[in-house]
Amino acid sequence: MSLKNHALLGLLTTATLTAAFPATAATVDFRNQGNLTTPQFSQNGLTVTGSNTLNITSGGFFSGLGVVGNTNQAIDLGESALFQFSPDGASNVSLFSSFIFVSGGTSNASFNFEGFAPGGNSLGVVSLSLSGFFPAIQPSGLDVSGLFSNSTLSAFRFTSDGAPSPTTGANISQLSFNPIAPPTPIPTPALLPGLLGMGIAAWHKRRKQRTEFLSN
Repeated sequence: MSLKNHALLGLLTTATLTAAFPATAATVDFRNQGNLTTPQFSQNGLTVTGSNTLNITSGGFFSGLGVVGNTNQAIDLGESALFQFSPDGASNVSLFSSFIFVSGGTSNASFNFEGFAPGGNSLGVVSLSLSGFFPAIQPSGLDVSGLFSNSTLSAFRFTSDGAPSPTTGANISQLSFNPIAPPTPIPTPALLPGLLGMGIAAWHKRRKQRTEFLSN
């Protein structure tokens, strides 16, 4: 292959870069899904799995997501729900609750959050007392991402603690988040081989011209 053709090939060659960006914000509102019980619920890239069967109620004060057992409309008495974001996690995750209840005193009531990074590694567990949890969910929602230094979350687990006394529970009315879009290939001209080839070709041309000049 000639240097000229090599240079042309270099100019036409492309390299591929990839980049992942937050996609358009998504919201899953459990208050308008109808009334249903299911082992798993999926919508808008979010999948929810409960420690027991999920209970979703629409209409009325108790609208939202709970787990079957004890108070079906809430996550209570050591119950939990795992929220997973696909395919590449989420940022700016906020959780909203329609109601919280505590009976038998509030000193030991708490709500635990365990975050998971892409790949599944735990980011640790953050425990919020009732006095810390309740004001945070209204009106703008609890900043779940902020609990984990705004790391990208592949999932988080919400657990109601304080069992057997006090009886602590909360439902989940909605969840908002920014899905992380899959890496997008970005074609980029790989100019370096072409520029190198053109430089060598120009050097040979000048050398040949100088040789011909000296020989004359």
